[in-house]
Amino acid sequence: RQGRQQAIQQLEALLQKNDTFLSEERSLREEQYQVLGGRLSQVHGEVEDVRQRAQEALGRCEELRSLQESLSQQKAERQAEASSVQLSLNELSLRIEQLQQAFDASGRTLQQKLMELQQLVED
Repeated sequence: RQGRQQAIQQLEALLQKNDTFLSEERSLREEQYQVLGGRLSQVHGEVEDVRQRAQEALGRCEELRSLQESLSQQKAERQAEASSVQLSLNELSLRIEQLQQAFDASGRTLQQKLMELQQLVED
């Protein structure tokens, strides 16, 4: 009976020791989980900050793309306008040249008629 009592006491001591170990292990794990939870919360905040900055950058990129399209359109309009002005200048230059040729021809004709008139008067 005493051996049995002793075995029960040893078993109770072993159970107590096991309970203490499990309690300490649980406390250690809870501490680790709290530290990990804090770190995860911090990382989550950093990720949210990065996400927000990425959205802002994406918005700025969209604004730049829109501005670039607008500038490209304005450039195309200016080039079309410049081409139109150049075409008008070319047409005007051609018309001026035609008028100059007509003026020169009429001047020659006038001069020839004056010479003919002068010959008639002299004769």
